[in-house]
Order: sequence, then structure tokens, then C-alpha cells
Amino acid sequence: GDQETVSLAYVESKSIILYLVDRYGSYQVLALLDKFKDSQDMNGALKDVFYIDPEQFEQNWLAWLKGKY
Repeated sequence: GDQETVSLAYVESKSIILYLVDRYGSYQVLALLDKFKDSQDMNGALKDVFYIDPEQFEQNWLAWLKGKY
């Protein structure tokens, strides 16, 4: 992709990690990463670790992000 797209993906990824640590703690983030290590997809991992579907996760993350900035 072009540099702008790559930069946006990096910034979004960073903010998601910050949200996850702030909301759920580092232990739960590690649990999520373990699900990926076991080849689980994002939808299943979110449900298994955070008990949330991707749409609700995105809404929560965006609300958190708006509150921070």
C-alpha cells in the first residue's frame, strides 16, 4: 500500500492495543495473542477472551478513542 495507508494502519493498530490494555489489562491482551498463536481468527478470539463480537468491540474502541482525544 501507499505510505498514507500504511501510516493509518499503524496508528489504528497502536490505538487498539492501548485501548485493550486500558480496558482489559495486559493479561487479557496476552490471552488474546495466545488465541492468535493457536491460529484462531479475530472474531473467535474476541468472543473467547473478551466475550464481545467485532462490531461491539469496534464501537467500544471508537467511543474510548473519542474520550481520549
